[in-house]
Amino acid sequence: VYAGITVPALSGTIDLPTTQSLESFQSVSLLPVTGELDKITWRFLSKQFTLSAHKQANKRNNFE
Repeated sequence: VYAGITVPALSGTIDLPTTQSLESFQSVSLLPVTGELDKITWRFLSKQFTLSAHKQANKRNNFE
């Protein structure tokens, strides 16, 4: 769950639940809401994933 957005089960396709999650992520990230995994959405998702991974690593190493 990210910012109240439920991550759908992995299906390997951009199905309705995935599109709805993309729209929610785009909305809370103040991006254009398209429901598509476009370049700007991918960049924002990648950044959030990277920040989250660093945060988890810091917790494991007691840096936080």
